[in-house]
Amino acid sequence: MRLHTWISIAAVAVGLALPMAARAQGAGETVFNSRCKACHEPAIDRAPNRATLATMPPGTIVDALTNGVMKPMAAGLSDADKQAVAAYLTAAAAPAPPPTPTAAAPAPARTPPAPVGVDVKCTVNPPIRPTASDWTSVGLDRSHRYQPNPGLTATDVPKLKVKWSFAMSGGSMPTVIGDWLFITNRSGKFYALDPATGCVRWVVENAVSRTTPMIVKSDVSPSGWLTMIGERTRTVRAFDAQTGKELWRSAPLHANPVVGITGSPVVSGDQVFVPLTSGEEGAARQPTYACCYF
Repeated sequence: MRLHTWISIAAVAVGLALPMAARAQGAGETVFNSRCKACHEPAIDRAPNRATLATMPPGTIVDALTNGVMKPMAAGLSDADKQAVAAYLTAAAAPAPPPTPTAAAPAPARTPPAPVGVDVKCTVNPPIRPTASDWTSVGLDRSHRYQPNPGLTATDVPKLKVKWSFAMSGGSMPTVIGDWLFITNRSGKFYALDPATGCVRWVVENAVSRTTPMIVKSDVSPSGWLTMIGERTRTVRAFDAQTGKELWRSAPLHANPVVGITGSPVVSGDQVFVPLTSGEEGAARQPTYACCYF
């Protein structure tokens, strides 16, 4: 095949790709203007503004529309619609590719980093043993919202350095008891970590939550320690804190799809108290929503 033929084919391919990208951007803009703009540009109430949305990974936006707080407002959108609006919102924030160097010196040998998104498993999971510096709920107890046994003084604060990090999407406040740290996130994973290293003791999939896990001693759990979370789907789930095994889950606590659980369930005696929250201020702007009955 002659060179000019190859050039013609390449030109046609580029010419097709550009309109396809433009159409995807146009579709995302159309969805945003019709379904999202009224709350996000300018931002109303608790809604993040357009600039904040642009800093999020596209997958986070798609997840919010599919499983999270925006699911009721995204009713009727196809997967392609959600991906298009996520691509439209994040396109301006996409970093430009680095320039190609004209000549590069060989890079020095070094140990490759751990693959992104791969959880490092702990080799040993000790029994849960409480200590004086535990933080097992949103507050220390019914009377205190501060830690009387922090393990450091004010003069230690300027000397603090990062020991490890663990990335997730929209994590809750963690709770800690002994050598165990518990945290939920809106990407659907409920983690138990080692607070000394950040390795994963166990992980529960498909647990979309933003509530702080509460840890209580209970004979309901085989290990003697129970943890509970509230999900956006208006259900409460209980797990053995030592193993991550699910012990029970409630039925949905409300019929309205824009209702969710963002506050942590609290145990008192043999009762569980669960706060509910509503997203009706956003849903009510959709002409198809039958307002208001939360």
